[in-house]
Amino acid sequence: MWPYVITVGAAAVVVALLIVVLSGGGGGDGGDGGDGPVVLPSPRPTEIAQDGHLLGSLGAAVTLIDYTDFQ
Repeated sequence: MWPYVITVGAAAVVVALLIVVLSGGGGGDGGDGGDGPVVLPSPRPTEIAQDGHLLGSLGAAVTLIDYTDFQ
C-alpha cells in the first residue's frame, strides 16, 4: 500500500512543479514577467524630412530599405 501512496505523492509533486514552471512562475528566463520598467516609444522628431514612404535626407551616406510583413 505504501509504495502506491509514495508514487502518487511523487507524481503529484512533479505535476505541480510542471504547472508552476510552464505557467511562468518558474522565473529566470527573462520573459515578459511584468517586473521591469514600462518603456514608452518616443514620438518621431518633426525635423526629419518625410516624402511619401521615404524618411530622411535623400543625400544620406547610408540607405536602409526595410521590407516588412505585418502578418
